[in-house]
Amino acid sequence: MNVQLIAKNFELTKGIRDAINKRLEKLENFIDKTTPIRITMETFKYGQKIEVMFNLHGSFVKAEETNEDLYVAIDMATDKLVKKLGKLARKRNDQKHNPQPFNLEMVNEDCHCETEERRQITKRKKFTMKPMMEEEAVLQMKMLGHETFMFFNGATQRMCLLYQRKDGNYGIIESVY
Repeated sequence: MNVQLIAKNFELTKGIRDAINKRLEKLENFIDKTTPIRITMETFKYGQKIEVMFNLHGSFVKAEETNEDLYVAIDMATDKLVKKLGKLARKRNDQKHNPQPFNLEMVNEDCHCETEERRQITKRKKFTMKPMMEEEAVLQMKMLGHETFMFFNGATQRMCLLYQRKDGNYGIIESVY
């Protein structure tokens, strides 16, 4: 499998690497061997945290677990992934074998003219951003499966919006103030 291992605040040992590879064998029925998997492990005062992320058939899959023992956290995260992937496979199978017919009446009932309603901001997110390079932002955007990604460019010290263009390349909108 195409696995990227990242260890924060500790040294990644061969034993941990072997334990992860052994547990990832459970996912081989669901994941193509070329699928990039990003695994981040971090040590805190209160325990060990593992985060597994990848994109599968257009769906972003993520499992995160924290435990005092990293090996237990690895087991818990892979068990969670097996459940999620099984659910995702059943969902895809149901959609393939039981497609919902298109109903024009439902569309007409739900259709509202924009002149009748004024659109409002209904959700606002606030989060801290760590400085990153453009290449890391592209990787993060791919891993999240998003079409746009906002980041703080460490090289220019400016807020940037990374987006994927229709031709497959990337563009960056950089703030100037």
